[in-house]
Amino acid sequence: TEFVELYNPTPNVIDLTNYDLRSDLTVTTTGSSWSVSLTGKTIPAYGYFLVGRSAVSPAPDVLIPSTKNLSNSGTRAGVKLWNTSTNVVYDILAWDPAASVGFEGSVNTSAGITSSNPKSLERKAQSSSTQQSMTAEDTTFGNGWDSNDNSLDFFLRDVPQPQNSQSA
Repeated sequence: TEFVELYNPTPNVIDLTNYDLRSDLTVTTTGSSWSVSLTGKTIPAYGYFLVGRSAVSPAPDVLIPSTKNLSNSGTRAGVKLWNTSTNVVYDILAWDPAASVGFEGSVNTSAGITSSNPKSLERKAQSSSTQQSMTAEDTTFGNGWDSNDNSLDFFLRDVPQPQNSQSA
């Protein structure tokens, strides 16, 4: 159940034309990297957009290529949102210092994510958010905290809860 969830913290729909989600700096046909085009897609105001494997529930808005995956460590242990027309990275999340996508600030090195022990890295709603607050008082504030430091912006969530463009 691998997925990447994008959140729109604004009151306006975000057009994803000319954006790709990438697992590596280069895009090849090998298993070492992948890219999915988001052109023609949008993220609703204060809403979510889900890119994931076909087994993810709720259904992803866009599928990760069936022969590709997210890596728990190494060069693919990160993803970036890339503007294809400007060749500029809009956002990055990496969970291994070796991730070739790069990272913002310090890498988030949350331990314990394996295929037999699924967890997720979730962006905080605000700087003080924790795993506990994101299932309680922060649950309706979205996932919009971004200080440009992966180690500060994300926390390890024990039970993944992906949300797609139809989620509240």
